[in-house]
Amino acid sequence: MSRRCDMNKEQFNKLNIKSQIKYFNELLKKFDSISQVCKQIGIAPSTVKDRFKSNRYYFDADIKQYLEVVEIVSNTEDYDNNNNSYNLNEIIENKSMTNVTPNNINKNLVLNNESLKALEFITLNLNKLENIVSNVDDISRNTGYDYIKIDIPDAENIRTTIKVNAEVWSLFSELATKNKQFDKQDLLSQALFDFYNKHIK
Repeated sequence: MSRRCDMNKEQFNKLNIKSQIKYFNELLKKFDSISQVCKQIGIAPSTVKDRFKSNRYYFDADIKQYLEVVEIVSNTEDYDNNNNSYNLNEIIENKSMTNVTPNNINKNLVLNNESLKALEFITLNLNKLENIVSNVDDISRNTGYDYIKIDIPDAENIRTTIKVNAEVWSLFSELATKNKQFDKQDLLSQALFDFYNKHIK
């Protein structure tokens, strides 16, 4: 199988979002990671991730493909007129794989028992989860842990050789291993960019 990309950044950007997803997913079957695919196209990983996310696509790490976010659509019998909302608890309790039909759920969504349990957990603990999210800054201050966010310029990656302190590199590699949701090169780029922003005058 050829490991060559036959489309550049300009050509890729001209595609509609569905065509971009399809093409990107095909490249993900050939290359090892999102960063590798972006390198072949010549586009920044942060640009691709933000673009796909804003268009309601998410990356499934298990199958290494971008999938469309789908929403549960209930029957009118599950609609709560008083609160102008659907009763998700009732949907979870009453629906199963044997009675899910196109009338009560998006036809692109496969809902198994594990997914139902996850949805039930979210609905039962929604207030707690909202509090955790709203207090994330307080958690960071109290624990001394800064949550990682990749926010680097939209530019291509380059290959370079530098010498670094062995102990520092070991600690950095250990951190990268614990945060496998990020590419190591993105973490390194973010660290250098943070240092630059901190000391630029």
